[in-house]
Amino acid sequence: MFIDNTRSKDMATQHLARYIKEQGIKLSAISNGTAVSYGKLQRSFAGSRALTADEFLEVCLFIKVDPKEFKTKETKHTA
Repeated sequence: MFIDNTRSKDMATQHLARYIKEQGIKLSAISNGTAVSYGKLQRSFAGSRALTADEFLEVCLFIKVDPKEFKTKETKHTA
């Protein structure tokens, strides 16, 4: 599987995709263990779509990683 995140502006999805690739986690395993389809995962991690918040959290729960681990310094919260 090739992950090209250069097109997506969603940094959280990019960081999650990189982590999954580095850990050798298969998209099919994530898809089978979550409600996120393989196609959505593939498009998201290829950079053509961002994961929704629910999808992102579900994947993080499945891989047992705190979603805050993928927060970037560029992300600024404004109230």
